[in-house]
Amino acid sequence: MSWHTAYDYITDKLKKIKKEYGPESIVVSSRGGPWQNKYKTFCHALGSPNYTNHDCTCGSNTHHASLSINGVGRKDFVYDIKNSNHLVLFGRNMFASLRIAENLQTLDMLDNGGKLTYVDVRQTMTGLKATRFFQVRP
Repeated sequence: MSWHTAYDYITDKLKKIKKEYGPESIVVSSRGGPWQNKYKTFCHALGSPNYTNHDCTCGSNTHHASLSINGVGRKDFVYDIKNSNHLVLFGRNMFASLRIAENLQTLDMLDNGGKLTYVDVRQTMTGLKATRFFQVRP
């Protein structure tokens, strides 16, 4: 398939969606970074106000929430997981991350009788380690 064929296909689909459901039914999302203005411009050119990016649903919000509640940003916040009695995680598959010290603290907490409750849409390594795992349907 050529690029022209692909662009024609995408254009036809977007026109059909706009005609049937309106431009507001289209959402454009990106990772953020230096190209996000191009994605936002594309979204607005379609007539949709619905642009979002990774930052508004991840790190920046967490950082500002921690800063306003705890007085320190999320990267400066120190968790004392090892001495916790119960850790509750929602969709944070921590055992798939490279935060080794945090993972070791969690394993120590579990070895010391602590509980781990994990809620996610899929079973993960964290779910396998959890004391209680709740799989939810999105």
